[in-house]
Amino acid sequence: MAAGAPQRMCLACRTKRPQQSLARIQKGPDDRVRLDGPTRSGGRGAYVCASEACVKRAMEPRVLVKALRLAEPPSTEEIETLTETLTARIRAWATASEQGGTADGR
Repeated sequence: MAAGAPQRMCLACRTKRPQQSLARIQKGPDDRVRLDGPTRSGGRGAYVCASEACVKRAMEPRVLVKALRLAEPPSTEEIETLTETLTARIRAWATASEQGGTADGR
């Protein structure tokens, strides 16, 4: 890790890690929760590490409401969609790292 590389804390396990190794969950302007892309966009966000246990914990409605300052919890459908997307991204990262590359262009 390079000196001065940005560090972020996982929403679930509270472990500090390099920002590039975490997925960012973002509150959009419409107050909906979504997974941020490789080019980070503005807005309230929280980071989750690539662990199934962390993803499961981070997707709890009360955890999302508190971290992202949401007016109301996301629907069950939104949480399921976000969990599936996040899990797929983590699998892509794992596959890319096994092949010596990165899944998101970093």
